[in-house]
Amino acid sequence: MPTYGVEMRAKAKLTVLRGFDPNQPHSKTQAYPVKASDVILIKSGMVITAVLDGATNLMEWNIGWTTGLLPYTALQDGNDYDVVSANSLVGYSCLGDFVLQTGYFKAADSYPVGTPVTPDGVTGSIKATTAGSTLLIMGYVTIPTTDLLDGGATGYPAISAVTNGNVVAYQTAWLPANAND
Repeated sequence: MPTYGVEMRAKAKLTVLRGFDPNQPHSKTQAYPVKASDVILIKSGMVITAVLDGATNLMEWNIGWTTGLLPYTALQDGNDYDVVSANSLVGYSCLGDFVLQTGYFKAADSYPVGTPVTPDGVTGSIKATTAGSTLLIMGYVTIPTTDLLDGGATGYPAISAVTNGNVVAYQTAWLPANAND
């Protein structure tokens, strides 16, 4: 089967199911350059953190979550043409009112509706947690694990340009770790 012109991704790009309003500046999003070493690592749907680069004194996106800072979710890949050209990647804040659908989650966990999610360290993925845990909460599952490769049998549009079509959707929220005490 010819694949000329087809880009096969490992996972689906981020889909913003609710709260996507690109023409209004009141959305809780940020746009920064991507850290040079993370350009090819950051993928759409991954958890990212804005960190101050001491050499340039400018904010830049790093893959994963840095303790004590606010986690965001990447809208684009770090090496997308538009991101590289503009030297700017958009991140969705967990403080915003969004429902985000991502393929970057810890597959071994269970994601029933209402499950709190937290960043999975430096991987850029999310993982399931509990409301009483000492981990920060960045959202709550609204749609459990769904396979987009099933041809639409689950009621969602099928996607064919990925090798793994599993996604989880969550409503953003912010509950820092010390607020759980």
